[in-house]
Amino acid sequence: METFLNSILVKRIVFESNYEGILMNCEVFDSGRKYNSDFVLSSNSFNRFLNECSARGISFDFETNLVEHSINDGNTISILDINTEENLVFLPSYCLPKTRYQMRA
Repeated sequence: METFLNSILVKRIVFESNYEGILMNCEVFDSGRKYNSDFVLSSNSFNRFLNECSARGISFDFETNLVEHSINDGNTISILDINTEENLVFLPSYCLPKTRYQMRA
């Protein structure tokens, strides 16, 4: 698998019905190291991410690939798994909005 130097491989996108942020589960490649990380984006930042992907010819089929799971109290979690062999989404790290939160385990 060929990667960009300092790039991000987006694995899945998670939406929660009771939470405004959008969680992106990613694999980060940074200066020869690689680690898993979750980014929480605002809806505005997520729109910028979608626009960047669109400009690069990357599209997502939300209608077909978005899977909803019911959780307690009638809330739902929707997961878009986008890490498939024929559709890898690699973006240079500078493509993500500057205002983001990074959580490492």
